[in-house]
Amino acid sequence: MKLSKPIEEQIAPVRDRMLALPGQPGFDPWCLTDSVAYAKLYDNPKAIEAIAALWKCDPEPEKTLAIQTEIIAALWWGDIAFPLTPFRYSDWILLLLSLGTNLCS
Repeated sequence: MKLSKPIEEQIAPVRDRMLALPGQPGFDPWCLTDSVAYAKLYDNPKAIEAIAALWKCDPEPEKTLAIQTEIIAALWWGDIAFPLTPFRYSDWILLLLSLGTNLCS
């Protein structure tokens, strides 16, 4: 399985385009995973299996990846940022802080 790049390295190339869908060239099954969690999990067989199951069970991966693309774009434009203090959160969720921009409007 091809290994993911940290989100910091994914930001620039994704700014103006959609992430590759499952089955397409360049698809990164770990693209939703926090880079710190990824560093701990990328070679864990159970985590690899869980990531594969996540994408297999996603009925609308294009919508999932559209949301992730919006998050990455917001990070690129400085509308959100990584937290400066530790938070207790799920390994599967990239925790970002809003910098005052209402992404729902």
